[in-house]
Amino acid sequence: MRGSSAGTVRWLLLSDLHFKHQDLDRVRQTAQWIVAEAQRNQVRRVVICGDLLTSRTMQPTHVLSACYRFISLLSDVVPRVHIVLGNHDLAYRRDYQTTALDALNIKRLAPYVSLHSAITRHEWDGRRVLLLPFREEQNELTEAVTVLCPNEARETVAFAHLAINKAITQRYVVGADVEYPRPTNSITYRGFTGPDRFASLGRTFTGHFHSHQTIIQGLSGSDKVDLRGSITYLGAPLQLNWADLYDKQRGVVLFDPETLKHELLINPHAVGYTTADLQQVLDGHVDKGSMKDKHVMLLGKLTHFKYAMARDKLLSLGVRSVRNWIPPRFAFHTGRPPFSGLGSSVPASDAAAQRLEEPTNNEAGLATITDRISGSMSRAEPQAKTRALDLIAEAREYVDSVDLNEPLLLRRDKLVQVGQRMIQASREIAGQDGEVRLNHQDFLENSSHVIGTKTVTELAGASTHIFVAEPHTLTITNFFGVRNTLHIDFRQDLTRGLIFLVGDNGSGKSTIIEAMVWCQFGRCIRSGLGVNDVINDNVGKSCSVRLEFANGYAITRYRRHKIHGNRVIVSLCGKPQPQLEHPDMRTTQAAINELLGTDYETYVRTVMLSHESVASFLTSTPTQRRSLIETSLGLSILDQCGEVLRLLLRDIDTDINEVEKKLEGVTRTMEYTERRLQGLDRTHKRLEAEAKKAVIALEAAIQDHASRQRHYKKEQIYLGLSMGFRAQMSRLQNQIHVEKENLQQLKGSYSELQEQMQAQKLNKYAGRTFWLGRRQEKLDKRPMTMAVTHPMGFRKLFRVMGTSILCCLSMAVGSLLGLLRTPTRDTRIIQDHDAEKINAQKHDQQAAIKGLGQDIEKATSRLQSLKQEEKQAVDHALRMGERLAEAIQAQEACEALRQQVMIKQRDAATYKHLVETEDSALYSLRSEHDLLASKLQELTANRELFAFWSSALAKRTPRISSSSSPRPMANTTANFREHILVKLLSELNTLLAQVLTVLHDDTRHANMATGMLRSLFDSDSDDIKIITSSSGPILDRKLALPPSLAYAKRSSGERKRVDLALFFTLLQLGRAGSAHRAHYLLVDEVFDNLDKAGQAAVVRWCSVMSQTTVGWIVVITHSQFLIEQDPGEEAAKVLVVTARMGPGGTELFTNGRSIGGG
Repeated sequence: MRGSSAGTVRWLLLSDLHFKHQDLDRVRQTAQWIVAEAQRNQVRRVVICGDLLTSRTMQPTHVLSACYRFISLLSDVVPRVHIVLGNHDLAYRRDYQTTALDALNIKRLAPYVSLHSAITRHEWDGRRVLLLPFREEQNELTEAVTVLCPNEARETVAFAHLAINKAITQRYVVGADVEYPRPTNSITYRGFTGPDRFASLGRTFTGHFHSHQTIIQGLSGSDKVDLRGSITYLGAPLQLNWADLYDKQRGVVLFDPETLKHELLINPHAVGYTTADLQQVLDGHVDKGSMKDKHVMLLGKLTHFKYAMARDKLLSLGVRSVRNWIPPRFAFHTGRPPFSGLGSSVPASDAAAQRLEEPTNNEAGLATITDRISGSMSRAEPQAKTRALDLIAEAREYVDSVDLNEPLLLRRDKLVQVGQRMIQASREIAGQDGEVRLNHQDFLENSSHVIGTKTVTELAGASTHIFVAEPHTLTITNFFGVRNTLHIDFRQDLTRGLIFLVGDNGSGKSTIIEAMVWCQFGRCIRSGLGVNDVINDNVGKSCSVRLEFANGYAITRYRRHKIHGNRVIVSLCGKPQPQLEHPDMRTTQAAINELLGTDYETYVRTVMLSHESVASFLTSTPTQRRSLIETSLGLSILDQCGEVLRLLLRDIDTDINEVEKKLEGVTRTMEYTERRLQGLDRTHKRLEAEAKKAVIALEAAIQDHASRQRHYKKEQIYLGLSMGFRAQMSRLQNQIHVEKENLQQLKGSYSELQEQMQAQKLNKYAGRTFWLGRRQEKLDKRPMTMAVTHPMGFRKLFRVMGTSILCCLSMAVGSLLGLLRTPTRDTRIIQDHDAEKINAQKHDQQAAIKGLGQDIEKATSRLQSLKQEEKQAVDHALRMGERLAEAIQAQEACEALRQQVMIKQRDAATYKHLVETEDSALYSLRSEHDLLASKLQELTANRELFAFWSSALAKRTPRISSSSSPRPMANTTANFREHILVKLLSELNTLLAQVLTVLHDDTRHANMATGMLRSLFDSDSDDIKIITSSSGPILDRKLALPPSLAYAKRSSGERKRVDLALFFTLLQLGRAGSAHRAHYLLVDEVFDNLDKAGQAAVVRWCSVMSQTTVGWIVVITHSQFLIEQDPGEEAAKVLVVTARMGPGGTELFTNGRSIGGG
């Protein structure tokens, strides 16, 4: 590869860079080196095989900015950058479209930078490429390989994020049977996806596991290794956690896509985790250059004193952190599977292949849990050779010791599992600022590897923030007795060692201590002071105290300052840190407390010893005593476990409430459905009965209708023949009616004519002509009117007869008119002639009238005959109409019954369907009810598991009930907290006895403290008996005190020694696990009440502490005897500082010279 020609196409491959807040400068340095290598080798493409980020949760802005800048710089020197999705790049599990990388807005860099979240095939620079981003179910990835034809697969290179069976997850582990660690067997991954699934491909390069390695498919016949079909883990380009210790071969891969060969380019900045020999560190022989800016783990025979001293020396050399050392007695074995560390989370498809607790046989002796490497490396002191206290194992032992009721007894293993995972998850509580969300199901699943929002790997975390509080300078201005400014340089004015601060009352001895406490926490040790009482009375303004530490931090607090008012300013290397200053004083102080790693209450218990702050530890409440000792023993994890259980109980109670609400709703719905089903069933049965009745009625109606229809058809023929007669009869009746009217008129006219003729005889000349003229006109017009019509039959006959009659009448009237006119001589002859004619006409008229009368009689007779026939036809028609109406009515009745039957049957079918639907719904509801009831029962049973541990971790629970049953436990009367404390108190008692041995001229009080300490926890409990332990090798067994000599019966001096011994013991234990590394101890007139022997012992003990634990011990005292004590030849020099009240306020003097410029 180095000798490749300039025209050779080369790709740069990397993975698992893991941008994160911790060690971000190291990641940036590696990123810059990668960009430089890409530019130097003139690569055409860069492929990142996943895990650019560290956490799926929200990342800080500066981390995202650094990651984006890396991608942007890389795209400036490389034509194409491809990012394959990794598991840490996901925003949510199993959601491969929404990624945490979306916050980088990589689309803005397209097409030069592309993010690949789907399984796709490409062709890059003439080489077939298969991209396999992370999947929880790896079968999806192997299927994408299987579908390739053999020839195509042979020419294909895959870039993936895989978890391959037997791949190395941790290259070096630590043997538990040696005093110093050594690289031994590697830890391999257990999974279902083997390397053979990718054997058909040309090459496969993948991310996920951080150790660089190549897995070949098999040995060829020759000595030459055949890389075809092999799987190469690119590995992380730098060490990311303690699991990477000793694994220094890290970097990026240079790949030739034509020859399929690769080369590992070693990162010169890869090593960030190293080890140091304890004795070399204490002797000052450690190489500062090899330690600087690295995380260091101490090796050797560690003790509390040696570890604290070596740790502080390493921190002063500029190391990033020193790995926490936990003595074997306090080792918390979390039971993680042997694939801890970033990039070793388990895909869901392989989860069943993983095991939670016990390693395989060939790994049984290995300390495979990365979080306890240091614990397995160290040896305990001779007096503490007992086995390491493993909380995971203790959880099982505790459960075995408890008399469980039957439900919990049947689930003993599950109960142990919940306790073990509770201890695991408690680490997450300690590492998060906000409230953690936990899912109780994660603690119950057999193969679950995710707890809450973090993986098991992430629960291990890294070294916590440590604030090394080594005082550099102290500047006091107008504070209490100090007028103007008093500047103290701890490097020159107050050298390391034991410092006695003496002076008269009111001289300002306590001002230095008060100033240091007030500057950091805004509170004073003395009580009853107002916020402005710290200001010097003579000045009344511009009060300030500035405390500067050797790590570069400085805190300056002001009161009534003319410029800064009442501000608190935190600076680093002279630059203010505005992020630590908030609008209100409370949040500002909380930020300062977080920076310091402590608060006022903890500070005055571990750094400051005074009558007002801790008058006597053993006179405090049992709860306070227990809390402080648990903190000192590193058992704050139990409180974290309690918090985890609180969250879990809240989570499961939420589920129970939800299920109960659903169950209640389903029950109410079932009751309603049952009532509705009963009503529907009754209606259905009623409708079926009514439908049957309607069918029977319909059949009867159909038979009746058929019978009526047959009769009707017989008469319908006759009815059809008589229909024409009825029409003719109707016309005849109309004609007869008309002629009858005409006849009546003629008769009337004839009668009238007769009367007129008679009248004319009487009155020949009076108006005879007028009336007859008019009548003649009417008679002449009538035939004309009758001629217009064209009657038929009898009507035509009558018309002829009528016309004749009218003509005769007209002629008669005319003749009569002529006769009635005034006669003359000439006309008489004519009249006589007319008279003859009239007579003849009269005779004819009479004959016509007579014939007409006869015709009228005949017509009348005929008319009566027709009327009779008409009546018969009408009667027959009426009978037929009635028959027809009856048939129609019967048919309508049949149709109505048929419709009724259809409606009844349809309603019956509808209700039958409704009944079936409701019955099906009821069945579903009953199934859902059974499932919910079963789920509720399961949740209730699971809640008993969490409630058991919640009760077991209670601080004031002398007895534990494993369920709601009041039955007491038979095998133990202590809860889990008591169970652990009993096992941990041995070392505390031993160390306390050692301190008491130094504080006393003889050893008669040491055994008293050892036997009495257990009773100090629960001295008011009748269930806890006083435990007496035999004296160790440093105690005189002959002078052992009986248990009856309790603390309360001792003299004030003896009680003071016990108080001091316990304080010093807890101070040493607490410092090892505290985030606040105070290199000084402040003691305010506590030693003055001791007798001379006790004061002499205190001086010797403080001198030892100043060399091993703290740098400065400032003791305020009035005891001249205490000042004159010789700490010993090997002890540091004692410095005596005298405080005086001068004209300018408090002044300090040492060896006759003034210090502080006061």
